[in-house]
Amino acid sequence: MLNQLQDLNQDEKEMDVRQKIIGIILTIILICVITLMIIAIYTFIQIKMIHKSFNHFAGIIALYEETESMKPVINVDDIVFVVINNEGLKENDIIAYYDNDYVITHRIISITDDSYITLGDNPNSEIENVNKDQILGKVFYIWRFGTWKKTMTSPQVYILVLITLMLGSFTILEFKKDKINKRRKDGEEKS
Repeated sequence: MLNQLQDLNQDEKEMDVRQKIIGIILTIILICVITLMIIAIYTFIQIKMIHKSFNHFAGIIALYEETESMKPVINVDDIVFVVINNEGLKENDIIAYYDNDYVITHRIISITDDSYITLGDNPNSEIENVNKDQILGKVFYIWRFGTWKKTMTSPQVYILVLITLMLGSFTILEFKKDKINKRRKDGEEKS
Protein backbone atom coordinates (compact mmCIF):
# COMPACT_ATOMS: atom_id res chain seq x y z
CA MET A 1 0.00 0.00 0.00
CA LEU A 2 2.85 2.39 0.91
CA ASN A 3 4.60 1.53 -2.38
CA GLN A 4 1.44 2.35 -4.31
CA LEU A 5 1.16 5.75 -2.61
CA GLN A 6 4.83 6.46 -3.38
CA ASP A 7 4.29 5.44 -7.03
CA LEU A 8 1.20 7.67 -7.18
CA ASN A 9 3.13 10.61 -5.72
CA GLN A 10 5.99 9.96 -8.16
CA ASP A 11 3.52 9.91 -11.09
CA GLU A 12 2.00 13.19 -9.92
CA LYS A 13 5.44 14.79 -9.65
CA GLU A 14 6.35 13.59 -13.14
CA MET A 15 3.04 14.95 -14.46
CA ASP A 16 3.70 18.34 -12.79
CA VAL A 17 7.18 18.50 -14.33
CA ARG A 18 5.78 17.64 -17.78
CA GLN A 19 3.06 20.28 -17.41
CA LYS A 20 5.64 22.91 -16.43
CA ILE A 21 7.84 21.98 -19.40
CA ILE A 22 4.87 22.14 -21.77
CA GLY A 23 3.90 25.50 -20.25
CA ILE A 24 7.40 26.87 -20.81
CA ILE A 25 7.49 25.60 -24.40
CA LEU A 26 4.06 27.11 -25.14
CA THR A 27 5.15 30.42 -23.61
CA ILE A 28 8.26 30.48 -25.80
CA ILE A 29 6.16 29.69 -28.89
CA LEU A 30 3.69 32.45 -27.96
CA ILE A 31 6.50 34.98 -27.51
CA CYS A 32 7.96 34.00 -30.91
CA VAL A 33 4.58 34.33 -32.62
CA ILE A 34 3.93 37.73 -31.04
CA THR A 35 7.42 38.91 -32.03
CA LEU A 36 6.88 37.76 -35.63
CA MET A 37 3.50 39.52 -35.70
CA ILE A 38 5.08 42.78 -34.47
CA ILE A 39 7.82 42.49 -37.11
CA ALA A 40 5.23 41.80 -39.82
CA ILE A 41 3.12 44.80 -38.78
CA TYR A 42 6.21 47.02 -38.59
CA THR A 43 7.33 45.84 -42.04
CA PHE A 44 3.85 46.41 -43.49
CA ILE A 45 3.75 49.96 -42.11
CA GLN A 46 7.22 50.83 -43.43
CA ILE A 47 6.76 49.37 -46.90
CA LYS A 48 3.05 49.79 -47.66
CA MET A 49 2.06 52.89 -45.69
CA ILE A 50 5.25 54.96 -45.52
CA HIS A 51 6.33 53.66 -48.96
CA LYS A 52 9.92 52.85 -48.07
CA SER A 53 11.72 50.63 -50.54
CA PHE A 54 13.21 48.50 -47.78
CA ASN A 55 12.54 47.63 -44.18
CA HIS A 56 14.99 48.28 -41.36
CA PHE A 57 15.14 47.61 -37.65
CA ALA A 58 17.29 49.92 -35.54
CA GLY A 59 19.24 51.03 -38.60
CA ILE A 60 19.95 47.51 -39.86
CA ILE A 61 18.71 46.12 -43.18
CA ALA A 62 18.58 42.45 -44.14
CA LEU A 63 19.03 41.91 -47.89
CA TYR A 64 18.57 38.71 -49.85
CA GLU A 65 21.40 38.09 -52.32
CA GLU A 66 20.04 37.24 -55.76
CA THR A 67 23.12 37.40 -57.98
CA GLU A 68 26.60 35.91 -58.07
CA SER A 69 28.43 39.24 -58.31
CA MET A 70 30.07 38.78 -54.88
CA LYS A 71 30.73 35.05 -55.16
CA PRO A 72 32.56 33.36 -53.36
CA VAL A 73 32.25 35.79 -50.39
CA ILE A 74 28.47 36.16 -50.76
CA ASN A 75 26.54 33.44 -52.55
CA VAL A 76 23.07 33.43 -54.08
CA ASP A 77 20.37 33.03 -51.39
CA ASP A 78 22.66 34.33 -48.62
CA ILE A 79 21.30 37.11 -46.43
CA VAL A 80 23.51 40.13 -45.81
CA PHE A 81 22.99 42.51 -42.92
CA VAL A 82 23.76 46.14 -43.64
CA VAL A 83 24.19 49.05 -41.21
CA ILE A 84 22.53 52.15 -42.66
CA ASN A 85 25.41 54.58 -42.80
CA ASN A 86 27.51 55.95 -45.63
CA GLU A 87 30.12 57.67 -43.45
CA GLY A 88 33.58 56.32 -42.70
CA LEU A 89 33.66 53.83 -45.56
CA LYS A 90 37.07 52.70 -46.73
CA GLU A 91 38.61 50.56 -49.41
CA ASN A 92 37.80 46.85 -49.19
CA ASP A 93 34.50 47.46 -47.34
CA ILE A 94 31.50 45.65 -48.79
CA ILE A 95 28.63 48.07 -49.30
CA ALA A 96 25.02 47.98 -50.46
CA TYR A 97 23.87 50.72 -52.82
CA TYR A 98 21.01 51.68 -55.12
CA ASP A 99 21.39 51.33 -58.86
CA ASN A 100 18.07 52.36 -60.43
CA ASP A 101 15.49 50.13 -58.71
CA TYR A 102 17.99 47.52 -57.56
CA VAL A 103 20.12 47.20 -54.45
CA ILE A 104 23.61 45.95 -55.30
CA THR A 105 26.27 44.59 -52.98
CA HIS A 106 29.86 45.23 -54.07
CA ARG A 107 33.30 45.87 -52.60
CA ILE A 108 34.88 49.34 -52.59
CA ILE A 109 38.13 49.24 -54.58
CA SER A 110 38.83 52.97 -54.71
CA ILE A 111 37.52 56.24 -53.24
CA THR A 112 37.33 59.61 -54.96
CA ASP A 113 36.11 62.95 -53.55
CA ASP A 114 32.46 62.44 -54.41
CA SER A 115 32.11 58.77 -55.30
CA TYR A 116 33.24 55.21 -54.70
CA ILE A 117 34.56 52.80 -57.31
CA THR A 118 33.14 49.34 -56.61
CA LEU A 119 33.59 45.87 -58.02
CA GLY A 120 32.06 42.51 -57.22
CA ASP A 121 34.36 39.69 -56.11
CA ASN A 122 33.18 37.53 -59.01
CA PRO A 123 35.61 37.86 -61.97
CA ASN A 124 32.64 38.44 -64.31
CA SER A 125 31.38 41.56 -62.47
CA GLU A 126 31.94 45.07 -63.76
CA ILE A 127 33.45 48.16 -62.17
CA GLU A 128 30.80 50.63 -61.01
CA ASN A 129 31.06 54.29 -60.06
CA VAL A 130 28.75 54.90 -57.06
CA ASN A 131 27.79 58.34 -55.76
CA LYS A 132 27.68 58.80 -51.99
CA ASP A 133 23.94 59.48 -52.03
CA GLN A 134 23.30 56.02 -53.60
CA ILE A 135 24.85 54.15 -50.68
CA LEU A 136 22.62 52.42 -48.13
CA GLY A 137 25.41 51.26 -45.87
CA LYS A 138 28.13 48.78 -45.04
CA VAL A 139 27.69 44.99 -44.86
CA PHE A 140 28.60 43.81 -41.38
CA TYR A 141 27.37 40.20 -41.39
CA ILE A 142 26.70 37.50 -43.97
CA TRP A 143 24.29 34.71 -43.04
CA ARG A 144 24.95 31.63 -45.18
CA PHE A 145 21.24 31.03 -45.63
CA GLY A 146 21.72 29.57 -49.10
CA THR A 147 23.46 26.53 -47.67
CA TRP A 148 20.67 26.05 -45.12
CA LYS A 149 18.01 26.52 -47.80
CA LYS A 150 19.61 23.90 -50.07
CA THR A 151 20.02 21.49 -47.16
CA MET A 152 16.53 21.92 -45.76
CA THR A 153 14.81 21.60 -49.14
CA SER A 154 16.56 18.40 -50.14
CA PRO A 155 14.47 15.19 -50.27
CA GLN A 156 16.95 13.38 -48.01
CA VAL A 157 16.28 15.85 -45.19
CA TYR A 158 12.50 15.49 -45.63
CA ILE A 159 12.83 11.72 -45.39
CA LEU A 160 15.02 11.94 -42.26
CA VAL A 161 12.59 14.36 -40.60
CA LEU A 162 9.65 12.11 -41.46
CA ILE A 163 11.42 9.03 -40.06
CA THR A 164 12.39 10.95 -36.89
CA LEU A 165 8.79 12.11 -36.38
CA MET A 166 7.48 8.59 -36.90
CA LEU A 167 9.99 7.05 -34.46
CA GLY A 168 9.25 9.78 -31.92
CA SER A 169 5.52 9.14 -32.24
CA PHE A 170 5.98 5.39 -31.78
CA THR A 171 8.17 6.00 -28.72
CA ILE A 172 5.56 8.26 -27.14
CA LEU A 173 2.78 5.78 -27.89
CA GLU A 174 4.77 2.92 -26.36
CA PHE A 175 5.51 5.03 -23.29
CA LYS A 176 1.80 5.78 -22.87
CA LYS A 177 0.89 2.09 -23.33
CA ASP A 178 3.41 1.13 -20.64
CA LYS A 179 1.94 3.74 -18.28
CA ILE A 180 -1.62 2.49 -18.89
CA ASN A 181 -0.58 -1.13 -18.44
CA LYS A 182 1.24 -0.24 -15.20
CA ARG A 183 -1.84 1.55 -13.85
CA ARG A 184 -4.07 -1.39 -14.80
CA LYS A 185 -1.68 -3.80 -13.13
CA ASP A 186 -1.57 -1.61 -9.99
CA GLY A 187 -5.38 -1.43 -10.01
CA GLU A 188 -5.67 -5.21 -10.25
CA GLU A 189 -3.24 -5.65 -7.37
CA LYS A 190 -5.40 -3.36 -5.19
CA SER A 191 -8.47 -5.54 -5.78
